[in-house]
Amino acid sequence: LDVAPGSSADLSLFGGTPERFAIGRLQPAAGYFEPFALTGSGATGALTVVLAPEYCSDGMSDMAFGITTTVVVGGPQTRIFAGCCSLAR
Repeated sequence: LDVAPGSSADLSLFGGTPERFAIGRLQPAAGYFEPFALTGSGATGALTVVLAPEYCSDGMSDMAFGITTTVVVGGPQTRIFAGCCSLAR
């Protein structure tokens, strides 16, 4: 998932054609500083991305990540993905 907050998010699965979603700004949880959420919509349905600061390992490499993420794409077939996240430099 490649995100430009306030603009768009591109979801690409296993090197396939990216799905583009128009998204809003990053929003904190009500009354808390975390987790954060992004919401949006695209041709394949609604997008919700939840980000939380937490130690995360992808289980495939020796890399440690500081953010967990859950991605939900709603539509005719709801898809849910969970994993680790890093911020681009």
